[in-house]
Amino acid sequence: MSTDTSIIPDLDPQIALLARALEHVADVVEVSDRDGRIQYVNQAFERVTGFPREQVIGRSFTDLICTDAHDQAYVDGAVAKVQAGEVWTGRMVSCTKSDENRALEVTISPMRDEAGEVTGFVTVKRDMGERETLQRQLMESERLSTVGQLVAGIAHEINNPLSLILADADFLREQVEKLGVGVQDSVRTDLQASITEIQQGVEHIRGVVRDLGAFARSPEESAGPVDVRAVIDSTLSLLGNEIRHRARLVRRYGEVPPTWAKRSRLGQVFLNLILNAVQAIPVGAAQHHQIRVVTRVTRAGLILVEISDTGAGIPPEVLPRLFDPFFATRVLDQDVGLRIAVSHSIVTSMGGDLAVHSIPDHGTTFIVSLPVSKAREERPDTEKHAVDADGRGRRVLVIDDEPAVLRVIRRMLKDYDVTTCLGGQEALDHLLHGNFDLVLCDLMMPEYTGMDLYERTSTERPDMVERFLFVTGGAFTRQTETFLRKVSKEALGKPFTTAQLRQAVSKRLAGT
Repeated sequence: MSTDTSIIPDLDPQIALLARALEHVADVVEVSDRDGRIQYVNQAFERVTGFPREQVIGRSFTDLICTDAHDQAYVDGAVAKVQAGEVWTGRMVSCTKSDENRALEVTISPMRDEAGEVTGFVTVKRDMGERETLQRQLMESERLSTVGQLVAGIAHEINNPLSLILADADFLREQVEKLGVGVQDSVRTDLQASITEIQQGVEHIRGVVRDLGAFARSPEESAGPVDVRAVIDSTLSLLGNEIRHRARLVRRYGEVPPTWAKRSRLGQVFLNLILNAVQAIPVGAAQHHQIRVVTRVTRAGLILVEISDTGAGIPPEVLPRLFDPFFATRVLDQDVGLRIAVSHSIVTSMGGDLAVHSIPDHGTTFIVSLPVSKAREERPDTEKHAVDADGRGRRVLVIDDEPAVLRVIRRMLKDYDVTTCLGGQEALDHLLHGNFDLVLCDLMMPEYTGMDLYERTSTERPDMVERFLFVTGGAFTRQTETFLRKVSKEALGKPFTTAQLRQAVSKRLAGT
């Protein structure tokens, strides 16, 4: 690249200052004569196009326009306008020395002599690659946010009826076990098998909804210790149908400690990288291809996740700049490049690193390095409270906006003294004037939400607020997550089995 001294001779100080300023402008600057032949280009021109200035001086400025990207009438219209002495502004795609297409925002202004005659043109070009990539990232972020809100709403609508099905299956199993000797063993066995199939089906649906929920968290989700393998498994579960038609899935999980992250953000990284692996392999050749996921801890104490595929691979000339979002989204499929760029940004923001190895026609391996969380991951206490506390004499207020949910919870807590309220408005009088050992309250309800009830109770009956146990169908919003953090409460997610509800109630009562 030329320097100031190579193009700026001994000139009047003001003219020399102007010349140096043009050399240091970040945008491309070209000066052409009346016929459109280039007379001058600045350093930014060399940087953006890759052409040294001596190769373009004297050429027509239209030689650098990619003819494949524009209709000839578009280019002719721009030329005619500036030759008529008008300013032209628009988008043009320029060719580079490496045969890349660069989208540029172009302004061509006429230069005039003392008589007002057009003597040439000044062209200023701004690289739109960065702007377009940022716009795509913003659009992707907004799309994910919209999908997250949709998933949260769908999860809430699915989980309520799933709660009923799971509760009824529990009830049927109890009743079948009580059937007398008059029922044939084969009938009893068939009934029990059918109930087991119902429960397994519900568990499968619940797992899918839960995995979707992992990617639907609010932007203000708090970071914390995250089980890396659990996040990977949730991602693989979501992509299971895509994977099985393209490759065999191989898991090689070594023991790894938790990392410190936002679970949904880490999930987005694995979703992006595994989806890229899936799409690198053609459909219908699963017996010949493999997607491998490996977890291990390095000698340096980092968590390593390797995601490998036997797909098309990445061209070697692309690899050195793969994590440059403005480059990757141009030379690769835009979605693929954007997913890689977003993943790299997320991983580095967590204090980790993303590396890649690839051989064309043999496959690609992405290596995610993550720091170990210094905080201990909180795990459910599966032994403590495993046995129900005696519910006799313990008063429980159950608040939900679904009558069927109230009925099944009453049946599940048959050993307790249960009072049910249909919605928050009906519950207010009980909360403000009644006396209960536990308040089992749905978080999201019309009119009065669980949050509204909690706030009202904390003002007028502060002795009752520690007795709240929230239940949710999964419609987590920024508001609900902020609220749960503020009041230091966990929410029991629907659907739940009788045993899970009883355990949560026992644990909460033991802590009050």
